[in-house]
This record gives sequence, structure tokens and C-alpha cells, in this order.
Amino acid sequence: MRRSSIVSVLVVLAILSAASTMANQNIWIEWMKEELKLPEYANMSLVSIVYGDDLREKSYNEAIGLFRSYPDLRGIIAPTTVGIAAAESEWHRNHLYLAQAERGF
Repeated sequence: MRRSSIVSVLVVLAILSAASTMANQNIWIEWMKEELKLPEYANMSLVSIVYGDDLREKSYNEAIGLFRSYPDLRGIIAPTTVGIAAAESEWHRNHLYLAQAERGF
């Protein structure tokens, strides 16, 4: 009988949000940071929160900056459609997992 082993892999994540002044997104980010403290997310590390001000080019440049700053980045979470579209532009080249926050978060 073979023994199974569990390999712990660190998943490095970042958030690409709209603007730092948007109360709804700040509440969502705080909720996300609290959730990541739970034991089931122990292998996930939030390394950065950046803001694209809901502007396509600025969001795209912020996404590129995240990819360059964190070579082990495995996901960008964006609670804004502009942010997720900007991050997706680089997805194929960087083989990252992207997630968009569901409404109500």
C-alpha cells in the first residue's frame, strides 16, 4: 500500500481594484483579507493591492507591474470588470489564474 503525501504549495495572489476611494471595494478587500486568515487558506498569500482607478490603461499597467514584481504570482483577483479585463490581457503570457469577485462581495 502506497503512502500518500500532501505537498503544500504557496499560492501567491494580488488584488487589482478600481480606486482606493471606493467604499464598496474597500469593504470587499477587507473581507477578503479576513477570509485569507482562515486555516483553509493557509497556503495563500496576498502580496499586493493595487488600484487602476477603473481606467483600462492604468489597470493594464498595474497588472504588468504585478507580474514583474512577483514572478511567482498565481492569481489576480479583481472586483472590477475593468481590472479583470486588464489582467486577462496578460493571462495567456503569464499562465495565471484570474478570478473576478461575484456581485455582493
